[in-house]
Amino acid sequence: MSIRTKVQKRPRAERARFHRERIYATFTGLAVLTVLATEADHLSAWQAVGSLLVAIVAISLAGFVAELVAHQLAHSALPGKSELRTMALIAASAFASASIPFLMLAAAVLGLLPLAAALQI
Repeated sequence: MSIRTKVQKRPRAERARFHRERIYATFTGLAVLTVLATEADHLSAWQAVGSLLVAIVAISLAGFVAELVAHQLAHSALPGKSELRTMALIAASAFASASIPFLMLAAAVLGLLPLAAALQI
């Protein structure tokens, strides 16, 4: 079962958490891609992939930690296994927002597309 199918079967408030994480990751990815596009002449495609990967991992971890801290503040306890799994899925959903940029950068790595064009797309 795909992450999207799993998300659609969850309660509305939980789905909102998934969407919020993807929106954060999308804006982070756009900011990183914008900066990379200004330096495309001085970068390799691999450097662009690495930069985007670091940014998406960082925003995912930040989202996970924020969820964990918020849960502790609200409930004065660590989350249970089920809630911890949900938090991890929410954090991992950020990677879906970067799928098209990663595909375009992969095309640049393979030489199918100039890096500047991949970053622009």
